[in-house]
Amino acid sequence: METCAGTASLDFGKIKACHDDADLSWTLQQAAAAATPDDHTYTPWVVINGETFESSFRNTFIKAVCNAYTGDKPAACSSRLEGEDVKCMKD
Repeated sequence: METCAGTASLDFGKIKACHDDADLSWTLQQAAAAATPDDHTYTPWVVINGETFESSFRNTFIKAVCNAYTGDKPAACSSRLEGEDVKCMKD
C-alpha cells in the first residue's frame, strides 16, 4: 500500500494515521453510510447509462463499458472484448 500511495503522490503516513485511528475510521464509515442511497446494497455501485451493473468480473465490466461507449472505441476495448472473465475480488 505504501508503494501505491507513493506512486500516486499521496502521503502514506497520513493514510496510515487515518486508517489506524479507530474513532476517525468509525466517523468516516458513518458518514459514508449516511451518504449512501438505500438501494445501494454493495460496493462498488456501478451505473452504466442508467442501468445498474452487477458483476464481479473485470472483463464483463470492461465489455459493458466498451459496448455502452458511443464514440470511437479506444484500443483497450478491442483487446478486452475477447478472453475469459477475470474475477475482481478475492473469493
